[in-house]
Parts: sequence; structure tokens; C-alpha cells
Amino acid sequence: MDIQSAIETHPQIFKRMQNALKKGMISHALILQGLKETHVLEMAYALVLEIYNKENIEGASSRILKNIHPNIKQINALKSSISKDQILALQHDFNQTSLELGPKIYIINDAHLMNVSAQNALLKFLEEPHPNIYAIMVTHDALSLLPTIVSRSQLITFPSVSQLKLSESLKDQGFDAQSSSLASQCFHKLEDALLFLKDDETLNVIKTVEILFNHLFSNHSLLVWKYESIPDLAQDKMAFEKVLELIIIYLKDLLYAKLKIENFSYQSQESVILKGSEMLTYPNILDMISNIYLLKEKINMPIHLDLAWENLLIELESKVS
Repeated sequence: MDIQSAIETHPQIFKRMQNALKKGMISHALILQGLKETHVLEMAYALVLEIYNKENIEGASSRILKNIHPNIKQINALKSSISKDQILALQHDFNQTSLELGPKIYIINDAHLMNVSAQNALLKFLEEPHPNIYAIMVTHDALSLLPTIVSRSQLITFPSVSQLKLSESLKDQGFDAQSSSLASQCFHKLEDALLFLKDDETLNVIKTVEILFNHLFSNHSLLVWKYESIPDLAQDKMAFEKVLELIIIYLKDLLYAKLKIENFSYQSQESVILKGSEMLTYPNILDMISNIYLLKEKINMPIHLDLAWENLLIELESKVS
């Protein structure tokens, strides 16, 4: 397990985890979200080592690295899922008196593979936190977990290695951090991202999304704004799809704000995002993300896109309290 390479890939995230641990701000339930190529499982073990280093327990690190420390348990999927019985067995084990010094830490690898029964069993465990037990869930898709699990956990997202490299390449080309971040999430190839950022309409597309949410959180009618400012957006399928992708990224920023993670893609919108996160519930944000993904799938189908766009704006307004 190459933990050092994982730390070198994500030095800023690792530093934030260290600082949070020193300040006592690491939650007893964490979700580490990232593709396998981001070394997210290795980062889970990097955090485990940091927790034990803080406890200053002699000899623990070498046994953790060898996967022989009795206080550290990793759960993996059996066949294609993680079952309720696996979670119950873990709880039973961790409720027993420990023969070793130090906290008990369980790592659920591929946590998105927990079936609903397993997630509900885990939720009961999370609702009754023990002071010296940590849960670390490793997944590429935190949104597939029950909202009640995510809302009780500290979510740490690891950008893909390719996304990090692409974002850095775009910044090297002279683009600002926000534009580079947004483009690296929309595209996988440098040439495609460059075409997007060099397009004269790109700034308008990004501004459209920013204005949409500014209006939404200021209680302005989105339909009036649509008719006055962008009446024909849905007629341009490529521009419309890009707007939808950028709306999803904005909604994820709102999601992170609710989870107290202030590392936003829309950096210039931080104050609006923080305000908006108080006006939307966690389930409502998840619903909107899901609905926009469904709409994206229908773009090339014979549907009335302008009507679908209007319905989306109406639904957004209905979620704001």
C-alpha cells in the first residue's frame, strides 16, 4: 500500500486532515470520495496513521501498515455487495472490550456497495457515536449513500489525478482557477477543455449559471429572468447541456457548503453559495442533481426541451424555503 504516493498526490487535502485532527475537528464518521486512481483507500490509511500518531502509541504504525492491528478493521464487498450481516458483525466486534490501546477504526471500502439494509444498520451505529470509534467510508459516489448517513459524516472529496493535472495545465495556459476547475470537471481532454474556455460564449454560459442562482436566492422569478435574458437557450443543445453540467457543479458546491466543506468550484460565488445552502435542504439538493442528470440523458430525445427547461426552473424555485 503506497501511502506516501497518495499523500504526495493530495498534499493540501492531507494537510487539512492533519490540521483538523490537531484541532479536534475530525468527525468520528468520515466519507472519503474519489476514484480508485486517486489513491483514496491509501488516504484512508494515511488518516488512520495520523490518528494513531496523535495517540503516540508505540509500535502501532508498523502493524497498521501490515494490516495486523486488531483495532483496525476493513470491510470489503462479498461478491457484489456489502451486507447487513457484515455491518452487524462489525458492530458486535467493536462493542467488545479492546485488548489494545488506541481508538477502534473501521474502513468500509467501496461503501456505495452497501445494500439498503446494511446502510440502515450502519446508520444506527452512527447515530450512537462512541468517543473512541471512527468510521471511514471509502467510495467513488457519496451520493449513492443514504442522505442521513452523508449528513452525519464529514465528506472529503479527492479530485481525480487526471482532473488535477488538467486543471493545473489550464492554469498554466493562463486561465483563472475557477474556470480551470469548472472546465476540468466538464472535460477529460486538454484540447476539449481549451476549446471550451477559448470559446467566446463560455464566459456567458458560466455567468448564466451564476446569475440563475443569484436570482434564485434573492427570490426573483426564474421564468421572468429566462424570458428576458435567455429565451432561446434550450434551442442550442450544446450550450444547454453545458449549462446543465455547470448547474450540477454549482449544486454540488451547495451540497458541500451544507456539509461545512468550503472548497468550492465556483470560488467567486462563495457568499451566495453559503447563503443558498441555508435555504435548501440536503434531500432537495440531491433531488435536483438527480433530476438534472435525467434531463441531460433526454437532450437528444424527441422532447420539448424549452418546456423541460422551464419545468426545471420552476422546480428549483419550489425547493427554496
